[in-house]
Amino acid sequence: MSKGETVNNFIGGFMINKFLILALTLFLFSCSETEKKDLCNPNPCKNEGICKEDKGAIVCDCSNINYTGDKCEVPKDDPCENEKCSNHGTCSNDNGNAKCTCNIGYEGDKCESCSPGYHKDGESCVEDKMCRDNTCNLGNCSDTTGAIVCDCSNTGYKGNRCEIDIDECANNTNNCSKDATCANTAGAFTCTCNTGYEGDGVNCEKITNGCDSNPCKNGGTCIDEGDSYTCNCVTGYEGVNCEIDSSNFVTKWKTDNEGSGENNEIIIKTNPEYEYDYSIDCNSDGVIEAEHVSGDYKCVYDNPGTYSISIAGNFPHMNSNTYIVNKKLLSVEHWGEIEWKSMKTMFYNCKNLVINATDKPNLNSVVDMSHMFDKASSFNQDISSWNVSNVKDMSFMFYEAESFNQDLSSWNVSKETKLVATFRGASSFNQDISSWNVSNVRDMRGMFYRAKAFNQDLSSWEVDNVNSCFIFDRDTDSWSKPKPNFISCDPDQF
Repeated sequence: MSKGETVNNFIGGFMINKFLILALTLFLFSCSETEKKDLCNPNPCKNEGICKEDKGAIVCDCSNINYTGDKCEVPKDDPCENEKCSNHGTCSNDNGNAKCTCNIGYEGDKCESCSPGYHKDGESCVEDKMCRDNTCNLGNCSDTTGAIVCDCSNTGYKGNRCEIDIDECANNTNNCSKDATCANTAGAFTCTCNTGYEGDGVNCEKITNGCDSNPCKNGGTCIDEGDSYTCNCVTGYEGVNCEIDSSNFVTKWKTDNEGSGENNEIIIKTNPEYEYDYSIDCNSDGVIEAEHVSGDYKCVYDNPGTYSISIAGNFPHMNSNTYIVNKKLLSVEHWGEIEWKSMKTMFYNCKNLVINATDKPNLNSVVDMSHMFDKASSFNQDISSWNVSNVKDMSFMFYEAESFNQDLSSWNVSKETKLVATFRGASSFNQDISSWNVSNVRDMRGMFYRAKAFNQDLSSWEVDNVNSCFIFDRDTDSWSKPKPNFISCDPDQF
């Protein structure tokens, strides 16, 4: 081998070894990065503190909880320091959280409401001295002797003001069959036959063959499963017994609860601003009571009770009476294929309303949802998938919907122009809606007034076009995070 070859081989071998060393170094570095330990898993921070990594060290963020310390392990000295219980109760430290014990005549998490038998007089709740609308809850009120006397008979409630629900299931004062399950409800109870039995819950008979009673409706096929059965529904029907027409709007009502009509009636109210042409089945049993209905309709039953009502056809708006408490409407079971034109006041004052429907309403033509759940104090179901992209007015939509606290972050509100008092008095609501596009909104007066639980960062909202925002955030003591930067209005000036 020549001298030149020896030099070349040496240099080439050196270069090859150099590249091998470099490749090995990169490989080991990659492995070390891949195997890097997540210091926050599991979370070392106590009491729901937020764990963060900072230059290889753990930092616990305790800013949004009532604890402090390196690991959020130490209760803050006095959670009652800024909690006055609306000046109508006493605050105590409940494991690091403020807990209000209300004075007589007050109720609510922060003693912000009047108890039954009391009414607002200025900023105070004073005892009723004569009968008022809600003095005796659902009972009969008498004040002829100079003192209020409440007759709670047959209401399902007890107490001086009929304010305490009687649990008929717990105290065994129900008439459910021994083969049924009792479930307590507000002022009443329900009986449901156990699996393998059928009947109305008061009388339950054992099913020897699940299909003997022909339970599947509307052409459904019954598959026997011994003590039970399964219905295979034909296209266009659904439900346990194929009882629901997929195109129908289905609701459930209790005739003898407080509301319009006699205690064996349900009145379906319409809106004279729209044209109607619908059919109605007052029992959702496939028997149509009336067709081509163009206005209000009254379902009359032989006995008071709970009934399901199905509506199909052109039914653009169900109009609740805004002046009468409606405790008769219990639930929406199915939205169906109704093309809604308006949701304004649809469930106004419907105190017992829940939405059990798994499908979504067709809101493509809806521009007004104002007052939709106004005072619907039991409502708290997931409506995050609703298409509200054409809606322009959500004023008072969740006004005093005291239980509602659901995620609305995915809603497209870009066409909204009015959000007046949208969450006013929605005392449980505290969801992140910072992603809302509110650039077209003009009016936000009282939007979060008395939304006492709300505490979200809304500093990213584009509110340049808002020209009215009076009392936007009045009485929101918990709201410590950044708020919208209003340019053309002042929340403190009318």
